[in-house]
Amino acid sequence: MTLTVTLISLFALLAIRVPVALATSIAGFIGLVLSADLATAMSVIGTVPMAQAATYDLLTIPMFILMAELVVVSGFADDLFDALHLVFRRVRGGLGIATVGAGAGLAAISGSSVGSAATLAGTAVPQMVRKGYSPRVATGLVAVVGTLAIMIPPSNGLIIYGLISQAPIADLLIAGIVPGIITSIVLVITLQLLLIKFPVNPIEERNDAAVQKSRWRLAATMIPLLFLFLMVTGLVFTGVSTPVEAAAVGAFGALILVIWNKRFSFRVLRDALFGTARVTAMITFIIIGAKIFGHYFTVSGVTQSIVTGVADSMMPNFVILGVILLVYLILGLIMDQTAIVVLTVPITLPIVEGLGYDPIWFGIVVTLAAEIGLVSPPFGLNVFVVAKYTKRRLKDVFIGVAPFTIAVLLVLILLAAVPAITLWLPGLMS
Repeated sequence: MTLTVTLISLFALLAIRVPVALATSIAGFIGLVLSADLATAMSVIGTVPMAQAATYDLLTIPMFILMAELVVVSGFADDLFDALHLVFRRVRGGLGIATVGAGAGLAAISGSSVGSAATLAGTAVPQMVRKGYSPRVATGLVAVVGTLAIMIPPSNGLIIYGLISQAPIADLLIAGIVPGIITSIVLVITLQLLLIKFPVNPIEERNDAAVQKSRWRLAATMIPLLFLFLMVTGLVFTGVSTPVEAAAVGAFGALILVIWNKRFSFRVLRDALFGTARVTAMITFIIIGAKIFGHYFTVSGVTQSIVTGVADSMMPNFVILGVILLVYLILGLIMDQTAIVVLTVPITLPIVEGLGYDPIWFGIVVTLAAEIGLVSPPFGLNVFVVAKYTKRRLKDVFIGVAPFTIAVLLVLILLAAVPAITLWLPGLMS
């Protein structure tokens, strides 16, 4: 009865568009009052916000967000697509491959799926269409490529999962690299298969002077961004610094890029700091709400009852895992990725750990499942963003993402079936 009232309260609040952070806090408070008493509920409300806001690992989020804000201002991100286009100009589908590479590059410096999709929608899609790409293929590719930002570090989604699950954030960030690379390769293969049916015009050759000039531009664009990414991930991978310290180094490096590119001003710095503060505050409140909601499940014994029930069901592990992933895919159709993690991980993680699975691996799988939701109808956020920036019909973009979404779904199945793929790189960490 208590669980029913709590869940009804939660979904009623979400239905009237109460922010996720507030909805989970209120529903968790109601559940604590009903399952324990008012004193327990007030104690949780009084201690959890301060405890979570003071969490050291939470500093990872503002540092990475600030790094992304500054890199975008520096202008290097804008040149990334053109630089990669030069690299693949002689390859069939070179523009599409450059789009995937640029998406992975933006993911490695921004962590924002929507931001990556918006940037590529304005730069890559017009050029792809001019070169003869089907508008559906071009927009679909960009929408799906944008989701790489959720997987490739620095990923805000993985950091939020780590803060809620108490899994090591350093391991989570490193674990996202191989799945991100695999997803990128699979998207390129899917593109090449589509180009058999939808051939494109050959890439125009450039004169030697133009190519030489572009090579210098390529070096000037790629080297600083690559160095920044390798520096941040290298510090985390080798254990030389914590994720927070690595993120701070990344933010400082991004500031140097802004100054180097002569884009620095106090207005730029102010806008970057205010943007960072807004996003950080939002994420912090979401995590606080998730912790309050999670306390209800712990105090009421709901989580333990679910774990016991699953263990007593005698169903094979792969069936239970398949059901959990199916639930995540369905939730991805109607809910935001952050909300999915916040609402479900306190329930599903104990089940998965009870089955003997690694929480790092589960974080990657959950993130990838939620990633698919960003391009799935009816509320695929990346699809709406790409449609808006390219002025294409939603129907066409949804049709365009279909083959790429199937490809990502195959990657999800692969990672779920072979956890070693995800856990290999974290296992090498110092």
